[in-house]
Amino acid sequence: MKRLSVFALLIVFTLSVYSQRCFDYKRYKREKYGLSCSNITPANVDSSFTNLIKMDTNTIGNGLDEYFHDLGMAATFYGVYHKEKRKEYAYMAIKCFIRSIQLNPSDPGNYYEIIFVCMSLNDYKTAKDFVEPYEKLTPIENREKYITDWLNKSTDEYFKSPPKKTE
Repeated sequence: MKRLSVFALLIVFTLSVYSQRCFDYKRYKREKYGLSCSNITPANVDSSFTNLIKMDTNTIGNGLDEYFHDLGMAATFYGVYHKEKRKEYAYMAIKCFIRSIQLNPSDPGNYYEIIFVCMSLNDYKTAKDFVEPYEKLTPIENREKYITDWLNKSTDEYFKSPPKKTE
């Protein structure tokens, strides 16, 4: 009987810990996230960014890759509305997209976003590193051709006359 009680307590403890870890971000995103291309305002971006930053990623059991993608998007837009910290949030966004790629390397959206953010920072060399996986994962009819065209043109221009370093 004592073994059965210990075993039952162990199961209850395990389920308790597991249930705390299993926050379903994908479900949360569908029901409550609220940031989309159609409603990007400074207030919505601030609210979404703040809510995402406060989340404990150790409790997300489903959709951790999407969480980092959304945090990267929120950081990108946050930097747009807080211009004095634009670069800081752009680099944060890149880290978030890279983390999302580590969790789900088959999502072309993260590669696209890194390319876009790097190009906004005039970091064409880094952006170019993500073009191949983006093109490999994205069907030709769905590719944003302007990205690769702009990147190729900008990279050629960049390497013809790279910006002078300021001290």
